[in-house]
Amino acid sequence: MPGPGGRGGFGPRGFLTDEEKANLPKVDGKLIKRILSYLKPYRLQFSFVFIAILLSAVVGLLPSIINGVYKELYETQFRQVLDMEGGQDDVKKTDYWGIVEEDTIGF
Repeated sequence: MPGPGGRGGFGPRGFLTDEEKANLPKVDGKLIKRILSYLKPYRLQFSFVFIAILLSAVVGLLPSIINGVYKELYETQFRQVLDMEGGQDDVKKTDYWGIVEEDTIGF
């Protein structure tokens, strides 16, 4: 049974015949200019949407960045405390959220 693109393909980006591959449109500066000319009446709306997309990407990255910075700060401070106390023999090892890790050496 053929798929949505006919002959078992999956739409226009599915499996192309040799004839379809030979007749692909050439993407050049003239074509790009023509496509972008359709946006002229909507320049303001397009600008707002583009800025919203950029802000969304930045906000999406913030939790990872903050978590990495927090982890690095915590580990640095933890090392400083251990150095001030003279070692880590009697200090329980914790992860950067303050949760005590189990001692796996005794197993």
